[in-house]
Amino acid sequence: MSRVQKSLHFSSYPGHASRELILIVASLSTCDPSSIFGTFELLKRYRIRCSVISLCAEVFVFKKLCSITSGRHNVVLDSTHFEVVLNEHTNPPVSSRNAESSVVRMGFPAHESIDFPSFCLCHQSEIRPPDGRGFFCPQCGARYCSLPVECRICKLTLISAPQLARSLHNLLPLPVFEEVDTTEG
Repeated sequence: MSRVQKSLHFSSYPGHASRELILIVASLSTCDPSSIFGTFELLKRYRIRCSVISLCAEVFVFKKLCSITSGRHNVVLDSTHFEVVLNEHTNPPVSSRNAESSVVRMGFPAHESIDFPSFCLCHQSEIRPPDGRGFFCPQCGARYCSLPVECRICKLTLISAPQLARSLHNLLPLPVFEEVDTTEG
């Protein structure tokens, strides 16, 4: 469990994000160098919900983990039951109404051919782009030559799906760096 605690940085996720661990175990014991119940309290403090699917038998420590973190504990009977139990975990838990969140409205305009004269809002003129193509705001129809941009008419953020995917890693902070002693071989 201490490795789980160090490797997952759930504390950096926003409050509206679901934090959940699903452990599939086939062990009748645990071997943890620190206090296992201290780790459970840490998981509870960060609101990380832990569920356990046990392949062999019910273990007190795993059942206690699930009860402390409001997770589910299941002991499977056979391969069919395992599939049913695992599929029950695919639906995300119901979020509370008081969870913090912020919504950013975005538009995903297609890169279209321009066959008629239109005013370009990024250049403030009626020039045709060199390739004869442009982006039209899906909400108000304003033309732009490139993305990403905020529409000057309706204030909708215009972005392409690949640009949004590339920017996702910038939304989460980096984990804390661990100093490594390089003098020891």
